[in-house]
Amino acid sequence: MPIVVVSKIEREQLRFSAIYASGTVTLDAGSCPLRVTPCATVEADRRLQVYDRVAERFPEASFLKEHRAHAYCGVPSLDAAGRVIAVTCLLDDRARAFSAEEQELMALFAERIGGELQRFEQQEVRQAAERALIAAEQRLNAVLTIAPEAIIVADAAMRIKLFNSNAATIFGYAPQELIGEPLTMLMPERFRGEHGNHAQAFGRSCEASRLMGTRGRIVGLRKNGEEFPAEASITSLSTNGESLYTAILRDVT
Repeated sequence: MPIVVVSKIEREQLRFSAIYASGTVTLDAGSCPLRVTPCATVEADRRLQVYDRVAERFPEASFLKEHRAHAYCGVPSLDAAGRVIAVTCLLDDRARAFSAEEQELMALFAERIGGELQRFEQQEVRQAAERALIAAEQRLNAVLTIAPEAIIVADAAMRIKLFNSNAATIFGYAPQELIGEPLTMLMPERFRGEHGNHAQAFGRSCEASRLMGTRGRIVGLRKNGEEFPAEASITSLSTNGESLYTAILRDVT
C-alpha cells in the first residue's frame, strides 16, 4: 500500500508534518532523529534517492517498520539558499520501481512544498517580529508611565515625538498638544536661542549624554506661563539614520 510522508527537517530531527495513507491524512505525526532515516541521504546529497528493502537498510527508523516499508523514493524541498528544508517520500510495502513520471511528479510536489514552507516561515518571522515590537512598545510605555521624571523625546529638528504622563503633569500639557511642536515651547523665551546653540553643539559632539544648563539646572515653562526650576539631562541616539534626543527632567521646586 503506497504511503506519502511529508517531513520537515528541524536541525537534527525529522518531523513528520503530514502522512497520507489509505485516503486519510495525519498531521503532526511525531518525529525521529534524521540520521537514522533514508531522508538523511536525501538531505546530504540534495537530490532524489531511491531504496529497496529500505526498512532493512535503516533498521533504527521505526516509522519504516510501522508501515512495513520496502520501497522508498525521497525528494528534497530546497529553500532559496539551497538548503534542504523538507523531504517528501513515497513508501510502498511491496518491491517496486519508481517510474520517471512518478519521480518527476514527486519532484514537482516537493518544489511546491518548499515554496509553501518558505512562505509560511516568512510569515511566522514577520508575525514574531510584530509581536516583539508590540511587546517592546508595551514595556516602554510601562516604563514611561511609572517613571518619576518627565521624559521627552525630540527629533533632530528638536520637535517633540514623545511626551510621558509625568511630563504632562509637570508642564500642564496633554501629550497630543505637544507632539510635533518645538521643544523650546517648554522653556522661557529668553533661553530659547541659547538652547538652540547648545543643541546643535551637542548634536555635533561625540557625547552620548550630558547635563543641561549649569550643573544640570534649567528653567522650565508650564502651559499657564509659570516658570519653575528643574534638573535635566539629555542623551542622543541614532537609529536607522535618524537622530533622537531624550530629555529627562525633574521639577525641583
